[in-house]
Amino acid sequence: MNRSVRTTCLTTFAGAALFSAPAYAAPTAGPGVSATPSITYTTDGTTVAFDFNLKGTQHHANGPDHTTTRTPGPMSMSVDFGDGKGRTGGDSGVLQCTSKGVSPLNFSSHYQYRYAKPGTYKVKLDFRYCGDANNSHVTKTVDVKVDATPAPPGRGGIKPFMNSDLFVSSSGRTLTYDFVAQGVQHYVSANGGTPYPNKDLTGYQIDFGDGKSTGGNGTGGATCTDVGADPVYLNLDDLSHTYAKAGTYTVKATGYYCGDGGEKTVTSTKVVKIGASAQPVPTPSKPGTSGGTTTGSTTVGPKVQTDMTHEGSSTNNTAAFAGGALLVAAGGTLVVRRRTR
Repeated sequence: MNRSVRTTCLTTFAGAALFSAPAYAAPTAGPGVSATPSITYTTDGTTVAFDFNLKGTQHHANGPDHTTTRTPGPMSMSVDFGDGKGRTGGDSGVLQCTSKGVSPLNFSSHYQYRYAKPGTYKVKLDFRYCGDANNSHVTKTVDVKVDATPAPPGRGGIKPFMNSDLFVSSSGRTLTYDFVAQGVQHYVSANGGTPYPNKDLTGYQIDFGDGKSTGGNGTGGATCTDVGADPVYLNLDDLSHTYAKAGTYTVKATGYYCGDGGEKTVTSTKVVKIGASAQPVPTPSKPGTSGGTTTGSTTVGPKVQTDMTHEGSSTNNTAAFAGGALLVAAGGTLVVRRRTR
């Protein structure tokens, strides 16, 4: 199978809008609030798995319709990875802080980042939340030491995983689809040589349910190893396939990556009705897991689209931002503009 991987810096994910919450009656003024940030991390070679956390309490916020809402997350988060290249973050958009009410704050964001070279880096985390000073800021700084040696098999390090989702729509007999996969995989090796990070999934395949398929290979002939941790993502965006005849078809997208014990797969499937008035058949959607399967149509919440502007020498980006929207990054600057469609 001749497989070639195409990646872009535009990634889409399904889920409820970040920091969204139902409106309710405006509360009265609340007591004082406070929040404490923290950073935990695991290293594997020059790749670092971060958890950025904020715990405490905050006041409520006004939404775009001027109703006061509880806010489950901070107003914004920004991270400087200390290498002069990597920054990322996100914000709650239209929410505005008030001095009323008190909401519990228990926020966590998981993020994979790869440094270009070994060294000690000062990582600074900044949260903005609805504190007593309205838009209050709290920061946390840690020194992170990384080296070029990947963790040996079975001795800690970052475990491989892969998440995926498939978005489909149809018009007449033409199917339009997006396939997204993101996660962390082990290094690859060429002809038994020194393991090295692979910037792509090892491959992908799209089966359209009519006996036809398409796919790509992203290793260039290299094979998987059991060492290292490599942030990686694939985004096949706005591609199409034309069916010969009307009918109901099951579309299956498979991503291949280097997991523990060799090449593993993650799959997403959707059922689509092709015809003059074709529409996707709504079925439940499940989040992807390592080596797992997602099925059904995207029916939970709006489709969140994240535009990422990347600067720097690295072209491979992987990260995660909690609360329903995932981001992807590893070296370079991410400028995040969130919108729903």
